[in-house]
Amino acid sequence: MLPVLEFWKEDGDETQPMVYLVKKISERANAYARSSAKDAVMHALVAAQLMIPGVDLTPLGEFQSLEFSTEVLTEARQAVEEIAKRFMNQLDLSND
Repeated sequence: MLPVLEFWKEDGDETQPMVYLVKKISERANAYARSSAKDAVMHALVAAQLMIPGVDLTPLGEFQSLEFSTEVLTEARQAVEEIAKRFMNQLDLSND
């Protein structure tokens, strides 16, 4: 359990009881996953903005996947899979 707690350690944890810290694991793991996903999305949007100067990214904020069929979404995912792999290779996930 200690390695897991150490991974998501925050300031002030050293004064908290173990029971409190264990209860925080799922909350901190979720926050970490959300932050990592946000970083990846921002990386892709910044790349689009830089590669296509003047492009209006505002409509992307209105995207709702429920408006598209599963077939259309699957085809779109397949079309961008290679680009996504290249983006992932560029991300610095080391948190240094």
